[in-house]
Amino acid sequence: PKPEPQVPTTTAVVPLPAAHWSQGQGGAFIVPVPGRDGPANSLAGKTLVLTGLFPEVGGGAGLNLGKDRAKALVESFGGKVTSAISGKTDILLVGEAPGQSKVNKAQAKPHIQLMSLKDLRQGLVGGGWTSAPME
Repeated sequence: PKPEPQVPTTTAVVPLPAAHWSQGQGGAFIVPVPGRDGPANSLAGKTLVLTGLFPEVGGGAGLNLGKDRAKALVESFGGKVTSAISGKTDILLVGEAPGQSKVNKAQAKPHIQLMSLKDLRQGLVGGGWTSAPME
């Protein structure tokens, strides 16, 4: 059996790379904690696919930059992460330099929301999905 994902018990503050400052996104990404920053099962029943890099949460390198931590975040809130877009996919979590094939497939399915890690955090902390799909 797969080991259970590690549920964070403290807030992790991850400084953003310098490139984010020039884009007006400077500051730190604060990883939400289930049960404290939002309902523990906010993503229960949701299937997400990750594409791109997630430097705001750090960890990993190359094409895996931040993906393990982004996956752990999703799973800590009760969501399921799969590797490919399917009819069961609810959300495509889009990072930097996303795979165009996954983006195109998700855009072709009206029920799939495209969102950034920031959008996901806002939905978790806000307790609902108020952000519109990314353009």
